[in-house]
Amino acid sequence: MASRKISPWVAIAMICAAWAVRSVWADDEKPSQPASPLSGSENMTEAQLRASLSILDAMRQALLKLRENVPAMLATQAIDDRGRTFADDWRAYCLNGSDQADIEAKFAAVSTLLDGQNLKSAKNERQALYHRLEVMGLQCKAIGDYWQDVVPHPRNWAPYLSMLQENSVEPHYAVNIASLERTLKLQVRHGLFIDAIGGTWTQLEVVRTHAQQRDFNELEGKAKNSDFHGLYPITSAMICTPVATRSSGKATPSLDYSQPQPKLTYPEEARRNRQYGTVRVGLIVPPTGCARAAFVLGSSGFEQLDRAAVRYAIDLRILPAEENGVSIEALAVVPVNFALRSP
Repeated sequence: MASRKISPWVAIAMICAAWAVRSVWADDEKPSQPASPLSGSENMTEAQLRASLSILDAMRQALLKLRENVPAMLATQAIDDRGRTFADDWRAYCLNGSDQADIEAKFAAVSTLLDGQNLKSAKNERQALYHRLEVMGLQCKAIGDYWQDVVPHPRNWAPYLSMLQENSVEPHYAVNIASLERTLKLQVRHGLFIDAIGGTWTQLEVVRTHAQQRDFNELEGKAKNSDFHGLYPITSAMICTPVATRSSGKATPSLDYSQPQPKLTYPEEARRNRQYGTVRVGLIVPPTGCARAAFVLGSSGFEQLDRAAVRYAIDLRILPAEENGVSIEALAVVPVNFALRSP
């Protein structure tokens, strides 16, 4: 059986997760009072502090190993708007020489305080050390995300925005999103790279998510109309066999788990390009339980994923909506998630 390789970004995420859950029991007589290497517990003994320091050092070594190995694993000659490559940013911002010296000094400070039995100060210094390592881990991951998700294959929101306009829906938070996009570009171009990927980019994604939810709320009300124009629409001419023998029992359709469902296919090109996201597909479901039309209501920003989601969703077997005890035609909304897995 072939061994599986873990993405370096998955490895960094695993390190960060380990910080969030790992606990140290240095005193076997008190297992009910674990002390996490991340927490600011005032009850940690000297032994527990030294144990947590060893864990933090192991995390530092793991980050150093990633810093050394990742450039070779993800060799790319792509150049962004600043004229820089992934390797340039990785060397400059992922645990560079200055960061390493600062972290080494913090380790030494904690050890000195422990040797002098100054536990209170040692706890404070250890917490500062953990925070420094946590920030570096997240910073290294953000660099990878930027170079894998933003630079080579940015999301294209133009088709989605055109669909909103066609249906007389004003894009929510459009001014905020445009402002954040300009700020991001300016920060990247003018040397504020870490501020851009660690703050502005994250904020932009949050605002965009809220905007799409509000867009969706308006679109959902319009999607039932005959003059609605969904994104990447398709219709089905197939005969529905077998037809649904019962309804969902409510005003909205639901999946019929008693029937076999189609398998979602991840477009290979999209997978290679590390494109991912969730697509909200609208389905017009008649009393038969087989959708007669499908279209995108909420885009992933990638056309291949949007179209694949629509093709998948139209073949789903649905329990139709019910009104006054009778099955009726209604709109169903199906979220289709495309998530990358480590190779």
